[in-house]
Amino acid sequence: MLIRLLSVTKGARGSLLAKALIGVLITGTYIVQAFLSAKGVSYAFAELNWRLFIPIILGIVLMVVLRVHLLWIREILGKYAAEKVKEALRINLFKHFFHLGPAYMEDGRTGKLQSIFIDGVEALEVFLVDYIPQVLVTAVGLICILPYMASLDPLVGVIVFVSILISVLCPMFWDKLMNKIGHGHWESYGNLNSQFVDAMQGMTTLKAFNASDEKGNELERDANELYKHTMKKLNVSLISSALVGFATAIGTALSVGIGAFHLSMGMLAMSSLTVILFLSTECFRPINDLNAYWHKSFLGFSAAEKMFEFLDTTVTVLNKSNDRLVLPEGKRPSIDFNAVTFSYNDGKRPALRNLDLSIPSGAKIALVGQSGAGKSTVVNLLLRFFDPQTGSITISKKEIGKYSIQDLRRQIAAVFQDTYLFYGTVEDNIRVAKPEASFKEIEDCCRNSNAHGFISALPQGYQTIVGERGIRLSGGERQRISIARAMLKDAPILVLDEATSNVDASNESAIQESLDRLARNKTTLVIAHRLSTIIDADEIYVMGNEHICEHGTAQELISRDGAFMELMKAQNAGNKME
Repeated sequence: MLIRLLSVTKGARGSLLAKALIGVLITGTYIVQAFLSAKGVSYAFAELNWRLFIPIILGIVLMVVLRVHLLWIREILGKYAAEKVKEALRINLFKHFFHLGPAYMEDGRTGKLQSIFIDGVEALEVFLVDYIPQVLVTAVGLICILPYMASLDPLVGVIVFVSILISVLCPMFWDKLMNKIGHGHWESYGNLNSQFVDAMQGMTTLKAFNASDEKGNELERDANELYKHTMKKLNVSLISSALVGFATAIGTALSVGIGAFHLSMGMLAMSSLTVILFLSTECFRPINDLNAYWHKSFLGFSAAEKMFEFLDTTVTVLNKSNDRLVLPEGKRPSIDFNAVTFSYNDGKRPALRNLDLSIPSGAKIALVGQSGAGKSTVVNLLLRFFDPQTGSITISKKEIGKYSIQDLRRQIAAVFQDTYLFYGTVEDNIRVAKPEASFKEIEDCCRNSNAHGFISALPQGYQTIVGERGIRLSGGERQRISIARAMLKDAPILVLDEATSNVDASNESAIQESLDRLARNKTTLVIAHRLSTIIDADEIYVMGNEHICEHGTAQELISRDGAFMELMKAQNAGNKME
């Protein structure tokens, strides 16, 4: 995993190398300062003239000033490199997320993904931007200091070397345990985040059912679980840090003690002992920094496991071709489903079985049936959110897999049952369909969708913020914005998936009028719950038990007194009860 983590630094490696080199220079200022301090102490013991101390004091001051400037530059380079790496990593994550498409969210949780994309990437900063450059700084510092100390006193050199070896290897013995605890810590963090997102999005439902206390208890249990994993991680981390601290302290104390003993035996000069005294501290300084960065990186390692697990998720809907879907001027596409079979969750949840469906060029075809019959699955397959296990889907007699996914979806406009509006203005939400559209184009589409009136009455008109998921608008208003969005796209294929199911009777006629206007001169697939809205369809397909039960015009189906009539009778009975 470490090698893979290093691979994400592409684009910021120059900055990281520069940071490492500046770190070496900073270590150099400490070493020079140590030599000057040792020299000053030697002069003090020798009781030399005070004027000899002036260059030493000036040298130490110069090192301190230089180090302050180098630290400032290092921080700037570090932040620049960090933001570059995090930006590149998030772009890769978002790209993969969009390639995975809606299929991935069948089993995924929004909160867990959010924790990986935002907090997980942030957690990697210490390892990528601090630890990696510090490895080079530590290596260069030790290469410079150790041989010199060994030349002054070989035994001191061996002691320092062994202490450094223990300090470097000690954390590695705890890696397996830390990784296990870190994995549990990140799982707990992701669960808490997911529960919190669920609670926020479902606040109205929780309050309506007086269930907010129970949800609060769930959040409390998840928070307590995170606390336990955090404390476990902290305990293990502190033990490891204590052992490293003990090794460095023993190394420093023994090196000075042995040096003092050799001084008393006449085996070491006083000037050499003072150098050992100050250099032994500088020898372990980069080791301590390295150890601190390593332990701060453990949360990032746990996040990286989840991150790479996500990035390794196989994209099931592949862009097999870059062919464009080009239609002759004025020609509308035809759509055919040929013996299509599809199941969700790797075949565990069947949805369609040997489905045959034909939509002629420019025709309006309706799909009806009980909930769970597979109607919306037809839309998911047409938009290539999923690919069928067997059979084929063609547009203008060519398999949709042979068109580029982007170009295929460019030719399809959809109005769904649940209209999703993004946080932003009314205009922003309509412009999603055509970013380069002029305001006049947007306004014309809103007039045609019967949305201009209520939009103009909003406090800031088209610049009114709709809130998250369009919460500040009614269901009918959101639906009319969705219709305006589809009109602005002006694609040759139109999909209406239960477009009036969540609309009250007072808004239904206005919305149906807008939908009829939208469907003109398009190849249209309508999925409807209210059968009265599809009586004028060129052909109606009745779905049940994962396949087509019957099809024909409304009159033909009524005369057969089959599955379609059963649906009509059930709906009429429901209307009478209301």
